[in-house]
Amino acid sequence: MNARTAHPMSGADVLLQLAMAVVGVWVAVAWHRYVLLEETSGPIPPFHGKRMLAYFFTALIVGLVLGFGAGLVGALVGLLTFNLMPLFVVAVFAILVCVIWVFYRLSPLLPAAALGESLGVKAAWAATEQISGAVLIAALILALSAMGLGLVVVFAVFPLSTLLGMALIAALQWAYSMVGISILTTVYGISVQGRSL
Repeated sequence: MNARTAHPMSGADVLLQLAMAVVGVWVAVAWHRYVLLEETSGPIPPFHGKRMLAYFFTALIVGLVLGFGAGLVGALVGLLTFNLMPLFVVAVFAILVCVIWVFYRLSPLLPAAALGESLGVKAAWAATEQISGAVLIAALILALSAMGLGLVVVFAVFPLSTLLGMALIAALQWAYSMVGISILTTVYGISVQGRSL
């Protein structure tokens, strides 16, 4: 069996993922600008291509740096605790918490890219110092609830209907993406623009 036979929809899958990424960035940039700049539009949000590219590359760089760092630490933890599974699980969870915390400390970089504002890593880190604890709690609640609902769908819905399970997973991903975008917008509004909650 060759690769084409094994994965007949691989090209379509790539195009679908690309389209979903473009739509996701489009929505994120439009939402940041709507809330933070009060930019109004019609039923279709404006397509800010330059801002979308800036947003995408900012998210990509932050994601790669955090992923690389978490991977290195995770590999080291795995080597040190490979015979101690409970300790390994605790360590992995701690790494996840740290990654989420660092991401939200740097999260103003994303709305800034959407708005076309100049904001460096040090400035983003300093701006979120006062609210880092609250943001981390919100992020953890979001992550744990998403994980819990995902497990329910996988173990309770998928055995009944694969199609329904896939539809629910897609709906959850979209809903939590919107909640995540709203958190980023709120963090930027409070920490950078000085808005009240």
